[in-house]
Amino acid sequence: MSEQNTNSQLIAYLQQFVTVEKQEKIAQIVAGRTRHITIVLEELYQSHNASAALRSAECFGLQDVHVVDTNRSFALSPSIAKGAAQWLNVHKHSSTLICFNTLKAAGYTIVGTSLHPTASTIHELPLDSKIALVFGTEQHGLSDDAVKYADAFITVPMVGFTQSLNVSVAVGICLYDLTARLRTTSIAWQLSIAEQQELTLAWLRKSLIHHTKLERHFFKQE
Repeated sequence: MSEQNTNSQLIAYLQQFVTVEKQEKIAQIVAGRTRHITIVLEELYQSHNASAALRSAECFGLQDVHVVDTNRSFALSPSIAKGAAQWLNVHKHSSTLICFNTLKAAGYTIVGTSLHPTASTIHELPLDSKIALVFGTEQHGLSDDAVKYADAFITVPMVGFTQSLNVSVAVGICLYDLTARLRTTSIAWQLSIAEQQELTLAWLRKSLIHHTKLERHFFKQE
C-alpha cells in the first residue's frame, strides 16, 4: 500500500476520536494553507516581535517560516504567539546564505523588505513565482548578505515623518497584501494533496493526547 493510501486510512481512523467540528476546522484551514509565500526572519532578538510575526504568518495561511538565528537568540512569547508555532513548520538556519540557498533550490524568489534604491512597493510585487519575503533584525534591518543575495526588494509606502515600521507590523501588512492578492489569482497556491494529507495527519496528532497508542492499534490491525 502506498504512503498516501496509508495516510488516508490513518486519517480516517483518527478522525473517529475527534469531534466533527474539529474535523471540519482542520479541513477548512488545511485547504487555505500555502507554501507559495513564506517569510524569513533574520536575527530577530525581541521575543514579542518574533511571536507576533509567527502569529501573523499563521493567521494569513502560511505554512512555513524560516528563521536565521546565528546567535541563538530567537525566542517566543507564549502570550503573544498564542500557540501559532505549533501549527507552522518553523525552519531554523545557521546563516542567511544557507537559508537563501535552501529557498532558491526550492524555487523561491528572495525578496528583501528594505528602503533599497531599487525597491518597488509591496502592491507591485508579482506573484507568479514563489516568494520568500525577508525581514531583517530590529536594530539594523537586513544584513549585508541579505542585501547582496536577494533577488529583489520591496517597501511599504508610508506618508509620515517616521519612515520605518516595527518589524512585526511590517510582516502583518505585507502578508495581508500578498495573500489577499494571491487568493484572487488562478495561481495554484494551495498545498498538494499529499501535503494536505501530511498536514491533516500532523494536526490530528496534535489534537489527540493518546495518538501514539491509537496509531499502534491501527497498524496492529493492518
